[in-house]
Amino acid sequence: MRWCLCTLLVAIILTPVFLVQNVFAQSEPSCGTIIIPAGFYYEGSEEESWPISDCGNPFGRTENLDNLKLDNQIILNNATYSVSASGTANYGFDNETYENTSDAEYYKHSGQDYIRVKTNFAVPTEEAYGTAMFDFFNGNQTQINLYKEIPRSYPAGNHFFVSMNPTVYKYDPVNGEKVMDVYNELTDYFYYNVQSSRPYLLPGTYTAVLPHIENVYPTYDKTLIQKFFSYLVPTAQAFHYVKTVTFTLAGPTLEPQGASSVLFLPGIQASRLYINPIILNEDQVWPPNSLFNNDIKNLSMTQNGISQKNVYTRDIIDATSGAGDIYKSFSSFMNQLDFENKIESWKPYAYDWRYSVKDIANDGTLYESGVKDVIAEIESLAVNSYTGKVTIIGHSNGGLLAKAIMVRLETEGKSNLIDKVILLASPQLGTPKAIGTILHGYDQTDAVGGIIMDGQIVRKVLNNMPGVYGLLPSAKYFEGLSEPLIVFSENISTLPYRNIYSSSISSYTDLVRYIKGEDGLDRSLENKINKPVRANTYLLDAALSDHDNLDDWTAPAGVEVIEIVGTGLPTMSAVEYREITENKCVSAGPAGPVCVAESEIKPYARLTHYGDSTVVQRSAEAYEGEKRKFFVNLSEIKKIFPITNFKHHNITETPAVMELLSDLIISTSTENNEFISTNYTTFNDQYDVEIIDSPVRLISTDSNGNQTGVVMLNGVRTIKEEIPSSQYFEFGDTKYFIVPKGTDRTTKLYGEENGGYTLTTVSFGANDTQTVNTILKNATTTPTMMAEYKNTSSLYSDITTDIDGNGSVDFTTSMMGVPVVVSTYPVLISKIQSLQLAKLYKRALLLIINRAQVYGNKTNQVTLNKKIERGLLNTAQELIKLYIKKRYISHTDGQDLLQMIMELKNK
Repeated sequence: MRWCLCTLLVAIILTPVFLVQNVFAQSEPSCGTIIIPAGFYYEGSEEESWPISDCGNPFGRTENLDNLKLDNQIILNNATYSVSASGTANYGFDNETYENTSDAEYYKHSGQDYIRVKTNFAVPTEEAYGTAMFDFFNGNQTQINLYKEIPRSYPAGNHFFVSMNPTVYKYDPVNGEKVMDVYNELTDYFYYNVQSSRPYLLPGTYTAVLPHIENVYPTYDKTLIQKFFSYLVPTAQAFHYVKTVTFTLAGPTLEPQGASSVLFLPGIQASRLYINPIILNEDQVWPPNSLFNNDIKNLSMTQNGISQKNVYTRDIIDATSGAGDIYKSFSSFMNQLDFENKIESWKPYAYDWRYSVKDIANDGTLYESGVKDVIAEIESLAVNSYTGKVTIIGHSNGGLLAKAIMVRLETEGKSNLIDKVILLASPQLGTPKAIGTILHGYDQTDAVGGIIMDGQIVRKVLNNMPGVYGLLPSAKYFEGLSEPLIVFSENISTLPYRNIYSSSISSYTDLVRYIKGEDGLDRSLENKINKPVRANTYLLDAALSDHDNLDDWTAPAGVEVIEIVGTGLPTMSAVEYREITENKCVSAGPAGPVCVAESEIKPYARLTHYGDSTVVQRSAEAYEGEKRKFFVNLSEIKKIFPITNFKHHNITETPAVMELLSDLIISTSTENNEFISTNYTTFNDQYDVEIIDSPVRLISTDSNGNQTGVVMLNGVRTIKEEIPSSQYFEFGDTKYFIVPKGTDRTTKLYGEENGGYTLTTVSFGANDTQTVNTILKNATTTPTMMAEYKNTSSLYSDITTDIDGNGSVDFTTSMMGVPVVVSTYPVLISKIQSLQLAKLYKRALLLIINRAQVYGNKTNQVTLNKKIERGLLNTAQELIKLYIKKRYISHTDGQDLLQMIMELKNK
């Protein structure tokens, strides 16, 4: 019980040291991680971790710790000691040593990682002190009440620190002794009779870490106060250096009691990628730098799918500023399984996801220290596994990699190393989104960073990337498929494609032909991203061949396959090509932009409820052998927890999924999770889909201030998806905003250049029906334009537009583009200028109206100015009546002008 306070203080002292190490370790080679588990300091505290930069000296040791004891014998560095299966609690420093040191921190080895374990003495309860006091005073309540009221703290030396309470200078009313003397005897009695427990160190290898602390206070003749404060603030005027000792506690040989160790395979784009330039230090090229496209260009590969740069990896992505947690909570969850000894260890295998899963499985992936072979990782895990086997969890593309690894293991006769393969949200037969990605740069946002990237550049890089081709729908995807994957609507722009492919593509042969561009049409990479490009035929053929092999794979005897399928979110299921006509503008110098209406082909996303926003359900549940299958109802999770945003890229962060994985790993019941089902679920959720063709930026805000769309952060276009259950993505230069129907919100459109834009509203509902409600065609946009509309109680308002960015509404239209007359001075003046009226009469009327506008805009002496404004408008009305009488203007035009002036007078 004497060590708990000081141990906590040492943790506080050491934390800045380790944080500094963490900052500078980002560019150093990693040899594992130092981890402080979640809940270590207090309930609810988050996990802390930092990579080890010095492989031979992870804690910055300056000398060996040579006075730590185990069962009353000095612990020697790298020595092994026998303990029982439950470990030992008899470790630490002796009393004399403790006077000048704090207790050590203990880290259990787990592979290359070091995980902090709790070793603080538990503070005895007040009941334990009360019982000891009752025994000491033989039940005398007078003495118990007296000494119970004297303040005390935790031990300093062998005595309790006593505040300067006047009671301590009095005499005990029962025995006549000095209260201070009796109190010191009582504290000695507490020390030897009130028991405190310390956590056991279980069998395993540990490193004890101790900063040696030397105080400026003399170590002799200390008063109680000096002693107390020297322990409380030992670094106030002190220095420290780090001592360590590593030792192993060997327990008796037992039959395995835990589950298999785990190899985790992340999804595509979920491992960080780095390069070492010749001059500069290490550069992280994925996730990319938000300000430059050079990082994307550094990922470029040759036409044969070979990296042009020396790109390597070392870690999976835990979290980013743009998308939040990716694998952070999942990693903490796995560390907790390890910490609780439910598994011996786990390893995430980061890989260069640009390559095909076959190449990664067979050839390994490049780390800074060299190529890391995934089979060697499995063998390493299996050696110390409680079962001698490994469970593979493959998320997304990691599921395809898991299959490729199994193929190699079977070839080498090593499949007996695996007991389970868990395919989590894996596109086993590919997914339609990949069609849009390769041909048009679908959703060219950095999903892990939220940054809008240059779609033209990204599409060029992706064209030579083998890993992307592995996500295309394979031949088996078409088995039982009732809907086409590509649709061409009836218009002039799609005619060349319809002449070759008819109105749709529903067969594997036609899809491959279309992606290869074997049609003689212009499929250049230099075209705008709304036009489909020609894929890299060499990489496509290789990927489709690999897919055929993986699609046919079935697990060998002794290996269980488990599918976890995310579903319930709007997910792209097909590509539909339409024609759109918009103004395209070019600068004409002082004369301003010159705009011409042009029609062109545009790809649009068809949606299904049955997917996780990226992978459609039919692909994630496509394994044909014996298996167990679980559906994750992501729609229901979002309804119950509306502030969450769990979908494909972070499905591992979902508490329900982690609970299911825990059950699957340690083979417990999986029947009590309300969001997990083994049965097919039908979805009828209703959504509004707003489709905005360029060149505008969309941002929508709900009644609680949540935003979804694109915001500008330090000049960078960045994605937000805060509105509950909403999505935002971009496809072929078209923006998609998906939000549950009935969500009250205000949407603003910001122009980014001169031209035209098209706004389409669609209802997406039961049976995956998509109904076009309104289309605003070729609306004018400028770099200063700001348009706004609302959706309240599922009804859209009109659209107001400030075309010149001066803060005033210039015109209003319906969602169909029909002008709504709103009486403003600019509108009235525009109406007068359009009249077929003699110049003299027109000038006279405009003179009055312009003068009225001046007084209407004045903010001083508002009442007087309003009277003058109305007087001028009355004069204008009389003049218009005269023009009607004299037939200078038509009766209809005159009545329109009179109505507008009346509305201005009543404002």
